[in-house]
Parts: sequence; C-alpha cells; structure tokens
Amino acid sequence: MPDVFIAVDWGSTNFRARLVEGNRVLDSVESPDGIRNRDGRDYESILESHCAPWRERHPNAPVLMSGMIGSREGWREAPYVSTPAAISDLAANVITVPSRNFGEIGIVPGVRHDIETSGVTDVMRGEETQVAGLLASLPAEGATVCLPGTHSKWIHCREGRIQIFRTWLTGEAF
Repeated sequence: MPDVFIAVDWGSTNFRARLVEGNRVLDSVESPDGIRNRDGRDYESILESHCAPWRERHPNAPVLMSGMIGSREGWREAPYVSTPAAISDLAANVITVPSRNFGEIGIVPGVRHDIETSGVTDVMRGEETQVAGLLASLPAEGATVCLPGTHSKWIHCREGRIQIFRTWLTGEAF
C-alpha cells in the first residue's frame, strides 16, 4: 500500500472514511450515508461529498473499501473468500471499480465460513478488514477476537488466518 491512502468502511447504515498515512489516521469522516440510505444518489457522489478534499491534497492516494459496499446491493459485488483466510487471500481477491475522480477503487471481499456440522454458512463483510489489522499482533497459536455490535462476531484466528467465526445476534438486545 502507498504511504497515503483512503480507507472506507461502508456498511448498510453508515459511511466511515479515514485518510491514512503509514499507520496514522490523518483525518476521518463518518455519516449515515450507508448503502441503504443513499436517497437516489450514486456511490461515487457520496464518496466525493465526503472525500474530495483529501483527493485534492493527495491526488494519487488509492481508495480501498470494505463492508456492504461489496455486497450484491453495493457498488459491485466482491465474492466471499472461504475460511481459513489470510490477509494475502483477501488482497488476492480485491475487486476494482472505476470511478470518475478517484481512479480504480479497490473493494475487499468478505469472508464466509461453512459450518460443516450444521450445513449453515456464516458470512462477514467489513469485520474481516478490522481483524486483518490485528492478525500480525496475535499469537501464532491462536486467539479469539470479539467484535461487538448489532451482529456481534466471535472470530478465532490462528497462524495469521481467520480460521472460524460465528455471528451472534445478542448485540440486538442492547
């Protein structure tokens, strides 16, 4: 990744963007412009409304997005990567979308976990990117990460990979 880039976590109900240099966040913006709250606006217009000043100061800064923006309802679907999934698996499956003012935009795929004993598949979009930032600091023998929220995720990581995860709706109770 270049020294300066724009990271966007674009979910169903919220848009969060950060201007990043190295490992420092230089600036951030958050709004309720999730993919379900567009009110007829196209994705590029929303991105432009929040990130144009950054683009003016850093015209070559790439944009990398994660979350529901990569779903069927998003800008373009990024197919899921199956567990176990390493950062290299996510990077190899980033899709790109053209934009008028931001060049080629990368969209990180989500991760799917097939629970063989029940025949159920669990999925996440956006959380895998949050966990990717932790993977290098976790012990090789494994750790379980909890990402609380409306759809809380318990994610078991080992040897630099997302091994298994489960979604729990307990966040809905609070």
